[in-house]
Amino acid sequence: MRSAPVFVALALLLASPTSQAKDPAAVSSRGAAMRKYVPTDMRLELGVYGGALMPASNHGFFGTQWRPLAPVVSSLGFRLGFYPMRWVGLEIETGTFPGKLRDGSYFNALTLRGHALFQLPFRLSPFVLTGAGLMAVRTPNAVLGKDLDPAVYVGAGLKFYVRTWMAVRVEWRGTYTSGRDGPDAAAMHNEVLLGLAFSFGSRSRKQQQAPQDSDGDGFLDAIDRCVQTRGVTPDGCPSPDRDFDGVDNDDDSCPDRPGAGPDGCPPADLQPAAITAAPDPCSEDDDIDCTTVEDDDRCPGETETHNGFEDADGCADELPEFARMFTGAIEGIHYFSGRTAITPGSRRVLDRTARMLTQYPSLQIEIVAHTDIRGSRAFNRALSRGRAESVRDHLIDQGVAPERLTARGAGNDEPVADHASAGGRARNRRTELVIVAAAP
Repeated sequence: MRSAPVFVALALLLASPTSQAKDPAAVSSRGAAMRKYVPTDMRLELGVYGGALMPASNHGFFGTQWRPLAPVVSSLGFRLGFYPMRWVGLEIETGTFPGKLRDGSYFNALTLRGHALFQLPFRLSPFVLTGAGLMAVRTPNAVLGKDLDPAVYVGAGLKFYVRTWMAVRVEWRGTYTSGRDGPDAAAMHNEVLLGLAFSFGSRSRKQQQAPQDSDGDGFLDAIDRCVQTRGVTPDGCPSPDRDFDGVDNDDDSCPDRPGAGPDGCPPADLQPAAITAAPDPCSEDDDIDCTTVEDDDRCPGETETHNGFEDADGCADELPEFARMFTGAIEGIHYFSGRTAITPGSRRVLDRTARMLTQYPSLQIEIVAHTDIRGSRAFNRALSRGRAESVRDHLIDQGVAPERLTARGAGNDEPVADHASAGGRARNRRTELVIVAAAP
Protein backbone atom coordinates (compact mmCIF):
# COMPACT_ATOMS: atom_id res chain seq x y z
CA MET A 1 0.00 0.00 0.00
CA ARG A 2 3.01 2.31 -0.16
CA SER A 3 1.98 2.85 -3.79
CA ALA A 4 -1.34 4.40 -2.72
CA PRO A 5 -0.05 8.01 -3.09
CA VAL A 6 1.00 7.16 -6.67
CA PHE A 7 -2.54 6.09 -7.58
CA VAL A 8 -4.00 9.24 -6.03
CA ALA A 9 -1.52 11.43 -7.93
CA LEU A 10 -2.47 9.67 -11.18
CA ALA A 11 -6.18 10.29 -10.49
CA LEU A 12 -5.51 13.97 -9.84
CA LEU A 13 -3.56 14.21 -13.10
CA LEU A 14 -6.40 12.66 -15.09
CA ALA A 15 -8.84 15.11 -13.51
CA SER A 16 -6.74 18.15 -14.35
CA PRO A 17 -7.76 20.55 -17.17
CA THR A 18 -4.66 19.72 -19.26
CA SER A 19 -5.96 16.21 -19.88
CA GLN A 20 -9.24 17.36 -21.43
CA ALA A 21 -10.13 17.10 -25.13
CA LYS A 22 -9.19 20.04 -27.35
CA ASP A 23 -12.31 20.06 -29.56
CA PRO A 24 -14.10 23.39 -28.80
CA ALA A 25 -17.61 21.92 -28.90
CA ALA A 26 -16.58 19.01 -26.69
CA VAL A 27 -14.85 21.35 -24.27
CA SER A 28 -17.91 23.61 -24.16
CA SER A 29 -20.29 20.72 -23.46
CA ARG A 30 -18.00 19.13 -20.89
CA GLY A 31 -17.39 22.49 -19.20
CA ALA A 32 -21.12 23.06 -18.77
CA ALA A 33 -21.59 19.60 -17.24
CA MET A 34 -18.68 20.10 -14.84
CA ARG A 35 -20.13 23.43 -13.66
CA LYS A 36 -23.64 22.08 -13.13
CA TYR A 37 -23.10 21.06 -9.49
CA VAL A 38 -20.19 22.63 -7.65
CA PRO A 39 -19.28 23.24 -4.00
CA THR A 40 -20.55 26.45 -2.42
CA ASP A 41 -19.25 28.52 0.48
CA MET A 42 -20.56 29.09 4.02
CA ARG A 43 -21.96 25.60 4.43
CA LEU A 44 -21.91 22.71 6.86
CA GLU A 45 -21.10 19.22 5.64
CA LEU A 46 -22.05 15.95 7.35
CA GLY A 47 -20.35 12.80 6.13
CA VAL A 48 -20.09 9.07 6.67
CA TYR A 49 -17.25 6.88 5.50
CA GLY A 50 -16.05 3.33 5.40
CA GLY A 51 -12.94 1.62 4.15
CA ALA A 52 -9.87 -0.27 5.17
CA LEU A 53 -6.86 0.41 7.38
CA MET A 54 -3.58 -1.34 6.60
CA PRO A 55 -1.79 -1.19 9.97
CA ALA A 56 1.94 -0.67 10.11
CA SER A 57 3.82 -3.81 11.08
CA ASN A 58 5.52 -1.85 13.86
CA HIS A 59 2.32 -0.32 15.29
CA GLY A 60 2.73 1.22 18.73
CA PHE A 61 -0.24 -0.22 20.66
CA PHE A 62 1.92 -1.47 23.55
CA GLY A 63 -0.55 -2.58 26.26
CA THR A 64 1.02 -5.28 28.33
CA GLN A 65 2.49 -6.96 25.29
CA TRP A 66 2.94 -6.26 21.59
CA ARG A 67 0.98 -8.42 19.16
CA PRO A 68 0.88 -8.32 15.35
CA LEU A 69 -2.39 -7.10 13.78
CA ALA A 70 -4.14 -8.59 10.76
CA PRO A 71 -2.97 -7.07 7.44
CA VAL A 72 -6.29 -5.28 6.87
CA VAL A 73 -8.88 -4.04 9.37
CA SER A 74 -12.09 -2.09 8.86
CA SER A 75 -12.38 1.69 9.08
CA LEU A 76 -15.75 3.32 9.85
CA GLY A 77 -16.70 6.78 11.01
CA PHE A 78 -18.52 10.09 10.82
CA ARG A 79 -17.28 13.56 9.98
CA LEU A 80 -18.52 17.10 10.40
CA GLY A 81 -17.13 19.93 8.31
CA PHE A 82 -17.48 23.66 7.91
CA TYR A 83 -16.58 25.32 4.59
CA PRO A 84 -16.23 29.10 4.91
CA MET A 85 -15.10 29.21 1.29
CA ARG A 86 -15.66 26.91 -1.68
CA TRP A 87 -12.05 25.78 -1.76
CA VAL A 88 -11.21 25.29 1.93
CA GLY A 89 -12.86 23.48 4.81
CA LEU A 90 -12.26 22.43 8.41
CA GLU A 91 -13.36 18.91 9.41
CA ILE A 92 -13.44 16.78 12.54
CA GLU A 93 -13.91 13.00 12.54
CA THR A 94 -14.59 10.23 14.98
CA GLY A 95 -14.05 6.67 13.87
CA THR A 96 -13.36 3.10 14.78
CA PHE A 97 -11.08 0.33 13.49
CA PRO A 98 -12.67 -3.03 14.36
CA GLY A 99 -10.46 -5.96 13.42
CA LYS A 100 -8.44 -8.98 14.46
CA LEU A 101 -4.96 -9.81 15.55
CA ARG A 102 -3.09 -12.36 13.51
CA ASP A 103 -3.91 -14.96 16.14
CA GLY A 104 -7.66 -14.35 15.60
CA SER A 105 -8.39 -12.23 18.69
CA TYR A 106 -10.79 -9.33 18.18
CA PHE A 107 -9.88 -5.76 19.05
CA ASN A 108 -11.29 -2.29 18.43
CA ALA A 109 -9.27 0.91 18.07
CA LEU A 110 -10.79 4.39 18.15
CA THR A 111 -9.74 7.70 16.62
CA LEU A 112 -10.58 11.36 17.03
CA ARG A 113 -8.98 13.71 14.51
CA GLY A 114 -9.32 17.08 12.82
CA HIS A 115 -7.84 18.50 9.65
CA ALA A 116 -7.87 21.31 7.10
CA LEU A 117 -8.96 20.38 3.56
CA PHE A 118 -8.10 22.27 0.37
CA GLN A 119 -10.05 21.53 -2.83
CA LEU A 120 -10.60 22.81 -6.35
CA PRO A 121 -14.20 24.14 -6.59
CA PHE A 122 -15.30 21.96 -9.51
CA ARG A 123 -17.89 19.23 -9.83
CA LEU A 124 -15.01 16.70 -9.90
CA SER A 125 -12.98 18.20 -7.10
CA PRO A 126 -9.43 17.03 -6.23
CA PHE A 127 -8.37 17.78 -2.66
CA VAL A 128 -5.56 17.43 -0.16
CA LEU A 129 -5.72 17.53 3.62
CA THR A 130 -3.52 17.51 6.67
CA GLY A 131 -4.34 17.20 10.35
CA ALA A 132 -3.72 15.60 13.73
CA GLY A 133 -5.56 13.59 16.35
CA LEU A 134 -5.49 10.65 18.76
CA MET A 135 -5.57 6.87 18.27
CA ALA A 136 -6.65 4.72 21.20
CA VAL A 137 -7.04 1.02 21.91
CA ARG A 138 -8.92 -0.43 24.87
CA THR A 139 -8.78 -4.24 25.08
CA PRO A 140 -8.04 -6.90 27.69
CA ASN A 141 -4.38 -7.19 28.54
CA ALA A 142 -4.32 -10.60 26.90
CA VAL A 143 -5.17 -8.96 23.58
CA LEU A 144 -3.48 -5.53 23.31
CA GLY A 145 -4.19 -3.80 26.60
CA LYS A 146 -4.90 -0.06 26.71
CA ASP A 147 -3.06 2.72 24.95
CA LEU A 148 -3.52 6.28 23.67
CA ASP A 149 -1.18 7.72 21.04
CA PRO A 150 -1.06 11.09 19.22
CA ALA A 151 -1.06 10.93 15.45
CA VAL A 152 -0.57 13.25 12.48
CA TYR A 153 -1.71 12.48 8.99
CA VAL A 154 -1.89 13.66 5.39
CA GLY A 155 -4.29 12.69 2.65
CA ALA A 156 -5.48 13.26 -0.91
CA GLY A 157 -8.55 12.32 -2.89
CA LEU A 158 -11.44 13.27 -5.13
CA LYS A 159 -15.01 14.44 -4.58
CA PHE A 160 -17.74 14.15 -7.19
CA TYR A 161 -20.83 16.30 -6.65
CA VAL A 162 -23.89 14.27 -7.61
CA ARG A 163 -25.95 17.27 -6.54
CA THR A 164 -24.91 20.56 -5.01
CA TRP A 165 -25.90 19.12 -1.62
CA MET A 166 -24.43 15.61 -2.03
CA ALA A 167 -20.99 14.36 -3.02
CA VAL A 168 -19.23 11.00 -3.31
CA ARG A 169 -15.74 11.04 -1.83
CA VAL A 170 -12.76 8.69 -2.21
CA GLU A 171 -9.41 9.27 -0.52
CA TRP A 172 -6.15 7.92 0.82
CA ARG A 173 -4.68 8.71 4.25
CA GLY A 174 -1.21 8.23 5.62
CA THR A 175 -1.24 8.31 9.46
CA TYR A 176 1.97 8.61 11.46
CA THR A 177 2.00 7.54 15.10
CA SER A 178 4.23 5.88 17.69
CA GLY A 179 6.17 2.78 16.70
CA ARG A 180 6.82 -0.29 18.82
CA ASP A 181 10.55 0.36 19.18
CA GLY A 182 10.23 3.26 21.61
CA PRO A 183 8.99 6.83 21.99
CA ASP A 184 11.11 8.12 19.11
CA ALA A 185 10.06 5.40 16.67
CA ALA A 186 7.31 6.10 14.14
CA ALA A 187 4.85 3.88 12.35
CA MET A 188 2.79 4.76 9.28
CA HIS A 189 -0.69 3.33 8.72
CA ASN A 190 -2.25 3.47 5.23
CA GLU A 191 -5.98 4.01 4.97
CA VAL A 192 -8.34 3.97 1.96
CA LEU A 193 -11.82 5.48 2.43
CA LEU A 194 -15.04 5.80 0.46
CA GLY A 195 -17.78 8.09 1.75
CA LEU A 196 -20.78 10.30 1.19
CA ALA A 197 -21.02 13.98 2.13
CA PHE A 198 -24.26 15.93 2.63
CA SER A 199 -24.22 19.74 2.67
CA PHE A 200 -26.49 22.01 4.68
CA GLY A 201 -26.91 25.75 4.78
CA SER A 202 -28.66 28.61 3.06
CA ARG A 203 -26.88 27.97 -0.23
CA SER A 204 -26.27 24.22 -0.13
CA ARG A 205 -29.58 22.69 -1.18
CA LYS A 206 -30.17 24.88 -4.20
CA GLN A 207 -28.11 26.24 -7.02
CA GLN A 208 -26.61 29.62 -6.44
CA GLN A 209 -28.83 32.53 -7.40
CA ALA A 210 -29.55 32.59 -11.12
CA PRO A 211 -27.56 35.17 -13.09
CA GLN A 212 -29.50 38.42 -13.52
CA ASP A 213 -30.57 40.13 -16.73
CA SER A 214 -32.15 43.33 -15.40
CA ASP A 215 -33.23 44.79 -18.75
CA GLY A 216 -34.28 41.46 -20.32
CA ASP A 217 -32.17 41.87 -23.46
CA GLY A 218 -30.45 38.48 -23.24
CA PHE A 219 -27.18 39.89 -21.85
CA LEU A 220 -26.44 39.01 -18.22
CA ASP A 221 -25.70 41.96 -15.97
CA ALA A 222 -22.14 40.73 -15.49
CA ILE A 223 -21.32 41.41 -19.17
CA ASP A 224 -23.98 44.01 -20.05
CA ARG A 225 -22.48 47.49 -20.42
CA CYS A 226 -26.00 49.02 -20.36
CA VAL A 227 -27.65 47.11 -17.51
CA GLN A 228 -30.87 49.15 -17.35
CA THR A 229 -31.35 49.62 -21.12
CA ARG A 230 -32.23 46.87 -23.57
CA GLY A 231 -29.51 46.41 -26.12
CA VAL A 232 -27.96 44.12 -28.71
CA THR A 233 -24.69 42.38 -29.44
CA PRO A 234 -21.82 42.75 -28.72
CA ASP A 235 -22.11 44.61 -25.41
CA GLY A 236 -25.83 44.74 -24.53
CA CYS A 237 -26.17 48.45 -25.32
CA PRO A 238 -28.75 49.90 -27.72
CA SER A 239 -27.82 49.41 -31.34
CA PRO A 240 -26.34 52.47 -33.06
CA ASP A 241 -28.32 51.30 -36.11
CA ARG A 242 -31.78 50.11 -34.97
CA ASP A 243 -33.09 49.24 -38.44
CA PHE A 244 -29.78 47.60 -39.55
CA ASP A 245 -29.60 49.60 -42.79
CA GLY A 246 -26.01 50.71 -42.35
CA VAL A 247 -26.87 54.27 -41.30
CA ASP A 248 -26.35 55.13 -37.62
CA ASN A 249 -29.37 56.33 -35.65
CA ASP A 250 -27.86 59.82 -35.24
CA ASP A 251 -27.71 60.26 -39.04
CA ASP A 252 -30.81 58.21 -39.92
CA SER A 253 -33.93 60.25 -40.67
CA CYS A 254 -35.94 56.99 -40.53
CA PRO A 255 -34.21 55.06 -37.70
CA ASP A 256 -36.95 52.40 -37.48
CA ARG A 257 -37.31 51.70 -41.22
CA PRO A 258 -34.48 50.20 -43.31
CA GLY A 259 -33.43 52.50 -46.10
CA ALA A 260 -30.48 53.61 -48.18
CA GLY A 261 -28.48 56.69 -48.96
CA PRO A 262 -27.19 59.33 -46.56
CA ASP A 263 -30.57 59.82 -44.84
CA GLY A 264 -31.26 56.12 -44.25
CA CYS A 265 -34.88 56.36 -45.44
CA PRO A 266 -36.71 54.06 -47.88
CA PRO A 267 -36.96 55.37 -51.46
CA ALA A 268 -40.67 56.15 -50.98
CA ASP A 269 -39.73 58.67 -48.29
CA LEU A 270 -36.94 60.28 -50.28
CA GLN A 271 -38.37 60.46 -53.82
CA PRO A 272 -42.09 59.73 -53.86
CA ALA A 273 -42.54 61.28 -57.30
CA ALA A 274 -39.76 59.26 -58.90
CA ILE A 275 -41.50 55.91 -58.43
CA THR A 276 -43.29 55.00 -61.67
CA ALA A 277 -44.90 51.86 -62.98
CA ALA A 278 -42.42 49.22 -64.19
CA PRO A 279 -42.41 48.51 -67.94
CA ASP A 280 -44.47 45.53 -69.00
CA PRO A 281 -41.98 42.69 -69.73
CA CYS A 282 -44.64 40.85 -71.73
CA SER A 283 -45.39 43.58 -74.28
CA GLU A 284 -42.92 42.29 -76.88
CA ASP A 285 -42.80 38.63 -75.86
CA ASP A 286 -44.66 36.19 -78.14
CA ASP A 287 -44.52 33.27 -75.72
CA ILE A 288 -45.58 35.53 -72.81
CA ASP A 289 -43.06 34.23 -70.33
CA CYS A 290 -42.56 37.77 -69.04
CA THR A 291 -38.84 37.41 -68.59
CA THR A 292 -37.16 38.70 -71.77
CA VAL A 293 -37.93 40.25 -75.11
CA GLU A 294 -37.62 38.08 -78.20
CA ASP A 295 -34.12 39.29 -79.10
CA ASP A 296 -32.75 37.69 -75.88
CA ASP A 297 -35.15 34.74 -75.60
CA ARG A 298 -33.29 31.47 -76.22
CA CYS A 299 -36.57 29.58 -76.40
CA PRO A 300 -39.13 31.79 -78.22
CA GLY A 301 -41.67 29.00 -78.32
CA GLU A 302 -41.44 28.14 -74.64
CA THR A 303 -42.61 29.86 -71.50
CA GLU A 304 -39.93 30.55 -68.88
CA THR A 305 -40.23 28.59 -65.62
CA HIS A 306 -39.80 31.12 -62.82
CA ASN A 307 -38.04 29.10 -60.16
CA GLY A 308 -34.90 31.10 -59.46
CA PHE A 309 -32.74 28.97 -61.77
CA GLU A 310 -31.67 30.51 -65.11
CA ASP A 311 -34.78 32.66 -65.15
CA ALA A 312 -33.27 35.08 -67.70
CA ASP A 313 -32.96 32.67 -70.68
CA GLY A 314 -36.68 32.41 -71.49
CA CYS A 315 -36.68 28.61 -71.37
CA ALA A 316 -38.65 26.06 -69.39
CA ASP A 317 -36.44 24.27 -66.88
CA GLU A 318 -36.44 22.42 -63.58
CA LEU A 319 -34.47 23.07 -60.45
CA PRO A 320 -31.38 20.83 -60.41
CA GLU A 321 -31.23 18.14 -57.74
CA PHE A 322 -28.78 20.24 -55.76
CA ALA A 323 -31.19 23.17 -55.59
CA ARG A 324 -33.95 20.93 -54.29
CA MET A 325 -31.65 19.35 -51.70
CA PHE A 326 -29.97 22.54 -50.51
CA THR A 327 -32.81 25.01 -50.25
CA GLY A 328 -34.99 25.52 -47.21
CA ALA A 329 -33.79 24.60 -43.70
CA ILE A 330 -30.38 22.90 -43.91
CA GLU A 331 -29.82 20.15 -41.37
CA GLY A 332 -26.43 19.99 -39.70
CA ILE A 333 -25.63 23.70 -39.35
CA HIS A 334 -25.15 24.54 -35.67
CA TYR A 335 -23.67 27.41 -33.65
CA PHE A 336 -22.14 27.77 -30.22
CA SER A 337 -24.81 28.80 -27.70
CA GLY A 338 -25.44 32.56 -27.70
CA ARG A 339 -22.70 33.15 -30.29
CA THR A 340 -22.45 33.65 -34.05
CA ALA A 341 -19.61 31.16 -34.62
CA ILE A 342 -20.47 27.87 -36.34
CA THR A 343 -19.44 24.64 -34.63
CA PRO A 344 -16.69 22.47 -36.17
CA GLY A 345 -19.23 19.77 -36.98
CA SER A 346 -21.10 22.17 -39.30
CA ARG A 347 -18.19 22.59 -41.68
CA ARG A 348 -18.76 19.33 -43.54
CA VAL A 349 -22.31 20.37 -44.51
CA LEU A 350 -21.17 23.87 -45.52
CA ASP A 351 -18.19 22.57 -47.49
CA ARG A 352 -20.50 20.27 -49.46
CA THR A 353 -22.88 23.18 -50.07
CA ALA A 354 -19.99 25.32 -51.35
CA ARG A 355 -18.86 22.58 -53.75
CA MET A 356 -22.36 22.26 -55.19
CA LEU A 357 -22.78 26.03 -55.49
CA THR A 358 -19.60 26.29 -57.57
CA GLN A 359 -21.09 23.77 -60.01
CA TYR A 360 -24.11 26.05 -60.61
CA PRO A 361 -22.66 29.57 -60.95
CA SER A 362 -26.01 31.04 -62.05
CA LEU A 363 -27.61 30.53 -58.64
CA GLN A 364 -27.74 33.44 -56.24
CA ILE A 365 -28.50 32.49 -52.66
CA GLU A 366 -29.92 34.30 -49.65
CA ILE A 367 -28.78 32.82 -46.32
CA VAL A 368 -31.42 33.30 -43.64
CA ALA A 369 -30.73 32.44 -39.98
CA HIS A 370 -33.53 32.06 -37.43
CA THR A 371 -33.59 31.87 -33.61
CA ASP A 372 -36.14 30.74 -31.06
CA ILE A 373 -38.08 33.22 -28.92
CA ARG A 374 -35.69 33.28 -25.97
CA GLY A 375 -33.98 36.66 -25.61
CA SER A 376 -35.15 40.04 -26.80
CA ARG A 377 -36.28 40.61 -30.38
CA ALA A 378 -33.42 43.03 -31.04
CA PHE A 379 -30.86 40.63 -29.63
CA ASN A 380 -32.22 37.71 -31.68
CA ARG A 381 -32.20 39.76 -34.87
CA ALA A 382 -28.58 40.77 -34.33
CA LEU A 383 -27.58 37.22 -33.32
CA SER A 384 -29.26 35.63 -36.35
CA ARG A 385 -27.77 38.20 -38.70
CA GLY A 386 -24.30 37.47 -37.34
CA ARG A 387 -24.90 33.73 -37.78
CA ALA A 388 -26.05 34.16 -41.38
CA GLU A 389 -22.93 36.23 -42.07
CA SER A 390 -20.76 33.49 -40.53
CA VAL A 391 -22.25 30.97 -42.97
CA ARG A 392 -21.74 33.42 -45.85
CA ASP A 393 -18.11 34.00 -44.85
CA HIS A 394 -17.46 30.25 -44.73
CA LEU A 395 -18.94 29.69 -48.19
CA ILE A 396 -16.84 32.57 -49.57
CA ASP A 397 -13.73 31.03 -47.99
CA GLN A 398 -14.57 27.84 -49.89
CA GLY A 399 -14.60 29.63 -53.24
CA VAL A 400 -18.18 30.88 -53.74
CA ALA A 401 -18.24 34.38 -55.27
CA PRO A 402 -19.30 36.98 -52.67
CA GLU A 403 -21.73 38.72 -55.05
CA ARG A 404 -23.78 35.50 -55.26
CA LEU A 405 -24.51 35.43 -51.53
CA THR A 406 -26.58 37.65 -49.26
CA ALA A 407 -27.18 37.19 -45.54
CA ARG A 408 -30.27 38.04 -43.50
CA GLY A 409 -31.11 37.60 -39.83
CA ALA A 410 -34.80 36.86 -39.25
CA GLY A 411 -34.49 36.55 -35.47
CA ASN A 412 -37.59 34.93 -34.01
CA ASP A 413 -40.03 36.66 -36.39
CA GLU A 414 -40.58 33.73 -38.80
CA PRO A 415 -41.29 30.62 -36.71
CA VAL A 416 -42.28 27.30 -38.29
CA ALA A 417 -43.41 25.71 -35.00
CA ASP A 418 -44.84 26.62 -31.62
CA HIS A 419 -42.29 28.37 -29.39
CA ALA A 420 -44.02 26.97 -26.28
CA SER A 421 -42.40 23.52 -26.53
CA ALA A 422 -38.73 22.55 -26.54
CA GLY A 423 -39.23 20.64 -29.79
CA GLY A 424 -40.86 23.64 -31.42
CA ARG A 425 -38.06 25.94 -30.33
CA ALA A 426 -35.51 23.48 -31.74
CA ARG A 427 -37.29 23.52 -35.14
CA ASN A 428 -37.37 27.31 -35.14
CA ARG A 429 -33.59 27.48 -34.60
CA ARG A 430 -32.59 26.89 -38.21
CA THR A 431 -30.57 28.18 -41.14
CA GLU A 432 -32.19 28.34 -44.58
CA LEU A 433 -30.82 28.81 -48.09
CA VAL A 434 -33.20 30.55 -50.51
CA ILE A 435 -32.72 30.95 -54.25
CA VAL A 436 -33.40 34.65 -54.84
CA ALA A 437 -32.16 35.17 -58.41
CA ALA A 438 -30.14 33.70 -61.23
CA ALA A 439 -27.45 35.34 -63.31
CA PRO A 440 -28.07 35.44 -67.08
